[in-house]
Amino acid sequence: MPYMPHQEFEENYFEMDPNFQFNTAINELLNQEVEKRVSEKVKDYEQAKERDASSQKTISDLRNQMHKLQMELKGAENTFKKEGAGQAKREMLGGFKLGDEAWFVRSQYNSETCTVCSGDKKLVVEIQGEERKVKCPECNGFGCRSKLIKSAEKGLVKEIDIHTWAQGKQLSVKMYIEPTSYRASSNVQAHLGGFFKTKEECEKELNKEKP
Repeated sequence: MPYMPHQEFEENYFEMDPNFQFNTAINELLNQEVEKRVSEKVKDYEQAKERDASSQKTISDLRNQMHKLQMELKGAENTFKKEGAGQAKREMLGGFKLGDEAWFVRSQYNSETCTVCSGDKKLVVEIQGEERKVKCPECNGFGCRSKLIKSAEKGLVKEIDIHTWAQGKQLSVKMYIEPTSYRASSNVQAHLGGFFKTKEECEKELNKEKP
């Protein structure tokens, strides 16, 4: 049989699929869509991780705040009980308790030279033409006079004495104040009503006592 080269060419020739370009385009679109969806899923996953981390931090912060509030509540309860007990004592003791600052009226006598005899204790008078020395009637022969001076002073409640009488349903409270506004060798003592919580209250009482 004679050699026919064109016949071999025809046997090795493959006809192109008329849908090749369409299929290629479809595959490209599918790949793009898959890549897009995978990218979105990865993005959603990362965002979910961030939200989870944020939620965990929020939960941790809330727990810390709850613990802090519980501690503050416990402290407030203890303070309320302590202050309540202190307030009860103050009400029973006229508004005071040990360690409180209190104001009181201080009374002291200052010696002043007699303005009549100038401290000589006696006066020279003329009786029936004769000079005589007599006891100064102004200072009664002491040469000086004592002047009462009152002032508003403050101190700290150092001791409280309480006496009760069950039958008479009476309560007696005496307080001892250690002066802090001046030097003193002993404490000042007085019954309820003799001490004041503020300087203004004390000065008001002081003005009442002035003639």
